[in-house]
Amino acid sequence: MRELRVLLTAVVFFTRVPVPGKLLHDGVLLEEATRYLPFVGVLVGGVSAAVMWSAALVLPTPAAVVLSMLAAVLMTGAFHEDGLADTVDGFGGGWNTERKLEIMKDSRLGTYGAIALVMSMLLRYVLILALFESGDMPKGLAVLVTSHIGARLAPVFVMRLLSYVRLDETSKVKPIAKNLSLASFIFAVLGATLLCFGIGGFEALLRLALVLPTAALCAWVFRTHIGGYTGDTLGASEQISELVLLGAALIL
Repeated sequence: MRELRVLLTAVVFFTRVPVPGKLLHDGVLLEEATRYLPFVGVLVGGVSAAVMWSAALVLPTPAAVVLSMLAAVLMTGAFHEDGLADTVDGFGGGWNTERKLEIMKDSRLGTYGAIALVMSMLLRYVLILALFESGDMPKGLAVLVTSHIGARLAPVFVMRLLSYVRLDETSKVKPIAKNLSLASFIFAVLGATLLCFGIGGFEALLRLALVLPTAALCAWVFRTHIGGYTGDTLGASEQISELVLLGAALIL
């Protein structure tokens, strides 16, 4: 029963799916919920794939891709997209660590962040469109779901590689970012591995292997700029990894 509450906490924190609101006030559960990020990817990716499949029955493929992307954004409330924009704004506009963190904390969208969002969404659209224009709908749907699963493993890697650098009370991820136990890390990795293999087979596992070097590169950039990670950079690592996994699907 307690593990179910941890899973529901992950769902309510990382998506807009409604579950009992009291879960949000349990800091212990929030700290443990990170291990279920890949499982949240099944939910978000599954809805995105379902919208893609149903829309493609009656609409041109480009329109179906847009609706699929929109479904994923609505499912998460643009949670990770916001992190990407804030990270690029901070890294691009700040001249030292303090100023970068200050910019990232600002809710306003800057030029760097806007460009990053536009380019990210445009690249995602092109990659997904190319994936489904091949004509293999089942394979495309599997790639869509496994990309969401694998991309959500990247923040887990980053949290193990770096330390949290924003410890003030206003940080939006403070309840889950302070600790990630080795057991939770292993749980997330095994979960993502089994889910990807079950949905996409060995090819999905090959793509999943790319998450580690991608997350390591992200971690190096984050450490160079701010000495660790914040909630925003975790979101950025997810977005970058999702693009890498979609691109790898086309190459493979």
